[in-house]
Formats: sequence, C-alpha cells, structure tokens
Amino acid sequence: MTLFKYANEIIEANDRSKLDTLGTIVRDLTNYSDFDKHGNIYETMVNSGQIKLLHNHEIVNGIRELEEIYNYVNRMENIHYDAMMNHVVLATGLVLNYSTKVIKKPDKVFNYEFQNLIVILLQIMEEKDRTYNKALNEIERVTKLIDDELLDR
Repeated sequence: MTLFKYANEIIEANDRSKLDTLGTIVRDLTNYSDFDKHGNIYETMVNSGQIKLLHNHEIVNGIRELEEIYNYVNRMENIHYDAMMNHVVLATGLVLNYSTKVIKKPDKVFNYEFQNLIVILLQIMEEKDRTYNKALNEIERVTKLIDDELLDR
C-alpha cells in the first residue's frame, strides 16, 4: 500500500522525473491477495453437535464473529479481483510495457483518471487491511478464551 500511496503522490505532483519508479509501481497494481474460505466452522460445529461441548458462550460467539469476518474478507477479495481484472489490467496494459516496466504513455498515467484508479485500489486495500487485522484480533481473542478455558479445567 505504501508504494501505491507513493505512486499517487508522484502523479499528484506531476513528477515525471520518477517515471521509472512509477513504471515499477504501476505494474504491481495487478498484484492481489487471494483468501478463499469455503467452509463454515460454526455451522459445521452445530450440525455435528460439537457446539454442545463448548460451554463458554464467548467462544461460540467469537467463532460466529470470525465466520462473519471471513465472509467479509471473501467479499473484499472478490471486489479487489474484479476491480483489478475489469479496470487495472485494461488501464495499465494501455500505458505500460509489463516486461520492461517502462511507461509508454506518460500523459495517460499523469491524469486524474489514472490517479482515481490508484485511489480506488488504495481504498479497497485499506478496507481489506482493516478486515484482515480484525480477523487476526478475533483469532487471538478466541484463542485466549480457549486457552483460559483449558487452564480452568
């Protein structure tokens, strides 16, 4: 994300002396993470009857909350992928030689439309980052609850 913010600053400043740096960053706009969770931990535990083994409702609620976060992460990944495939690949392919990372059409990069593309990607990535961190925090919280529960037994 830091590099994409830097690319936005370069475009905002219309700093064409950093065209080589911008070429490398623009090529990396097509990178994305892929989190694809298919299972449903909570539902599986309910259907199998294992949920009855958990007497601590905070743990049960934490697992349910984690499922909701995972579903949101999946949606954000799909949004990022769609934005990349439907907009980024098209826009970058018109201005950049991917092999050499050389921007061939600087005027098309140093304009508000291309800058908007970077800003939108940044917004998506920042939301993904917040959501991933929320998931990590919830995992740590539930893990601690489970550890505490095991110590009390």
